[in-house]
Amino acid sequence: MTAASASAVWRNRAAATVCRPCTTCRSRHERAVGDLPMSIRNLGYLVFEVVELEAFAAFAADMLGVEVQQRGEDAVRMRIDSRSWRIEAQRGPRNDVVAAGLEVGAATDLERLERHLAERGTAARRDAALARERGVTGLSHCSDPSGLEIELFYGATEENHRPLRTPLGHGGFVTGAQGLGHMVLKTPVPERSAEFYCEGLGMAVSDYIPLYIPGRPPAELQFLHCNSRHHTVALLGMPDPKRLAHFMLECRDLDDLGRALDRVQAADAVNATLGRHTNDGMLSFYAQMPGGIEVEIGFGGMQVEPQAWSVVRHEKTSRWGHVRRRR
Repeated sequence: MTAASASAVWRNRAAATVCRPCTTCRSRHERAVGDLPMSIRNLGYLVFEVVELEAFAAFAADMLGVEVQQRGEDAVRMRIDSRSWRIEAQRGPRNDVVAAGLEVGAATDLERLERHLAERGTAARRDAALARERGVTGLSHCSDPSGLEIELFYGATEENHRPLRTPLGHGGFVTGAQGLGHMVLKTPVPERSAEFYCEGLGMAVSDYIPLYIPGRPPAELQFLHCNSRHHTVALLGMPDPKRLAHFMLECRDLDDLGRALDRVQAADAVNATLGRHTNDGMLSFYAQMPGGIEVEIGFGGMQVEPQAWSVVRHEKTSRWGHVRRRR
């Protein structure tokens, strides 16, 4: 979720003119996860393309506390739990996310999802070579309405025989059934994007927050869940050359969050100060990685019970803090 600014850099206020999906679209998306038989389980991995690969990898290791594994001269993978990897960075010009891996439970789930998407006019293509590259058993890929490559997969590689080795002695991140964390995507077609993720992939709406950014038209954040994490995907209705607003990693230990904040402050890389969000209660701050990629580091996010969740609306993104820094 995008951080609010107490200094009025980012202002949130209720207004009838906020651009948001129509009531008909909302009613289709606002349901429980599992109403569709092919629901996505979690966000399994992210793939980035960055110009300064070495600097990006060093920041991830030294600031965030992840384990970095070199893959030749032009790629690195990052490990944060028992999975063989969760984040890949490739050398390239875009400085943005280029693919997101969304996990399903088994081969039959992937087959049903492929058929469901085909019925809705989206072709998901099986790719055995890409599955081998990603270290998964089966994979199909398609594009979301904004053009982001979505990789639907099952059978990821576990390496729980190998302890996580981080340069900082980090206590680890909240993953497991909740997946990697969350991603917030900017989209010029929020209604079509919400339909893709909810009606196509089986996610459901958690809540909405209106958002005003100086110099831009009013917009809205839609938060979507597919497991007990409050949101796995959030959609920001905003045209922008870059698709990713930010991605989030959640610390298991509050002290790891505090130590990360100390390190990022010392490196003069804080994008938004420590604060607490309204909707998921996450205590977090935002950092700017090399290439302008933003990461939220959090602790203590709310867990939801998908079958019993009621959709709500918030008027601000943060209860306090998250003051944006001008860059």
